[in-house]
Amino acid sequence: MVGKWSLVNVVEKIGTTTNNYTGKAADYVDFKSNGTIERFIDGEKRTDSYTINGSNLVLNSQTYIITLTTTTANLYCKEDVSGSKNETTVNLKK
Repeated sequence: MVGKWSLVNVVEKIGTTTNNYTGKAADYVDFKSNGTIERFIDGEKRTDSYTINGSNLVLNSQTYIITLTTTTANLYCKEDVSGSKNETTVNLKK
């Protein structure tokens, strides 16, 4: 996971509503070896910490299941929030 990845898209399903953000050329996610993640998405830069345990990535108290190849990464999170089933899928490429 360590390294800089281009953002392909983010799909959020909140209850019955689906939002799809298609990444722009400048969008990226950079996993640093020191456990920090730098994200530049839609003109906004954020830095947080993350941990990886097996095929799980924990970021901001959310657990994502990682599916990884040499050139792509898929992060998937499913959670229940106040009775609403929410899913987030983040697709990245090298």
